[in-house]
Amino acid sequence: MGAIVAILEAQGLVERTADSNDGRQSIVTVTDAGRRALDDARAAKQDWLAERLTHELDQHEQGVVAQAVPLLQRIVDYSSENSPGSPL
Repeated sequence: MGAIVAILEAQGLVERTADSNDGRQSIVTVTDAGRRALDDARAAKQDWLAERLTHELDQHEQGVVAQAVPLLQRIVDYSSENSPGSPL
């Protein structure tokens, strides 16, 4: 993990500071550049998905996907509420 944080820090995406209560620990925070990079990556994924949904599925298939959205949202909500370490 330390190697990954060091790479992100070298790229200016995170900052590492010593924990004032325990010098052996570090506090890692996302920089503005890191937040922008994360936002850009998420936007690219959303654009890709929107493009696929629009151009690869016919109207009926798009409707099926639209009907599935509330079910998928329920799964996400359940995972968020019941898993403190959830990747969402």
